[in-house]
Amino acid sequence: MSDQSSQAESGRADRAPLTSLELVQALVDWLEEKQVADIVVLDIGADSSIADYFLIGTVVNDRHARAIEEDILADFRKQTRVRPQGIEGRPADGSGWHLMDYGDVVLHMFTKDSRQHYALEERWKDSRVVLKLL
Repeated sequence: MSDQSSQAESGRADRAPLTSLELVQALVDWLEEKQVADIVVLDIGADSSIADYFLIGTVVNDRHARAIEEDILADFRKQTRVRPQGIEGRPADGSGWHLMDYGDVVLHMFTKDSRQHYALEERWKDSRVVLKLL
């Protein structure tokens, strides 16, 4: 996949849609502000047709992840004109894994235990690490 533009909200033509890398940077900034820990960005584009980037972070608990999802769906969406194409994982499912799919960028938020259990970084170990914030 190339660095295609992410799906943007319709109705506003005052700004160009964000590129995948711009979306990654905007999400990283947002997640840092929301106290998400151990943020890692993997460039999976050469290894997968699923997306170009995985953005992975650790949340305190499912409630923390849900609050971030709500902020992203409200405020972040207004600022960037970008909305997720899909959302998976809810506090009720108890998985500790919350996913927001933006097409070329997939945001994974894990509780600490779930991040160790699912081990996405290990599964995608051949992918290039674009960013790592501990």
